[in-house]
Amino acid sequence: IPDKVYWRKDVEARAIVRWGSLEKVEIERDIRSQGEVESQFPVYKKILFDKVREREKMKEENMSRAKWPVRNLKFDQAKAGITGQSGKVVLAAIAINTANFFGKLVAWGITGSHSMFSEAIHSLADTLNQCILAYGIHYSTKNPSKDHPYGYSNMQYVTALISGVGIFCLGSGLSAYHGIVGLASPGQLDL
Repeated sequence: IPDKVYWRKDVEARAIVRWGSLEKVEIERDIRSQGEVESQFPVYKKILFDKVREREKMKEENMSRAKWPVRNLKFDQAKAGITGQSGKVVLAAIAINTANFFGKLVAWGITGSHSMFSEAIHSLADTLNQCILAYGIHYSTKNPSKDHPYGYSNMQYVTALISGVGIFCLGSGLSAYHGIVGLASPGQLDL
């Protein structure tokens, strides 16, 4: 017969004070029971388990988000986002392409040249392309959320894909349109 009997709620309350939560108590119980089982293992098996644990710990450290092997995720805020290195390049490209667009548009207005109008549209497409990329760079610096636990860093790649496919579709669509219009209303040949 035991000397003292404790209520379960009292034991759980003391465990929470000691360990922080009941989940941590369960984890500690599992660790201790695992330790009891491992204490009965032969020496070579203990050494093997220690090596495996070390390797797993090193793998977790190497695969941390700051040391991601695919690319540098730019968690350094000085290098991240639209104010970072790639963001500044994209902003400069937006400024240059916008200036090109307006310059070519003015030249088309003065000369009435079809090729100048075509070049102005090309510069506008480049500007819109760079805006899509800038949005992706800006969006990729968002912190992970409950819905996206790995974060938004791949948004740069998604917007680059959208940009590339958009350029392809727009170019092929305009070429097809020009071809159909040319076949539907052929002009006279200049000889």
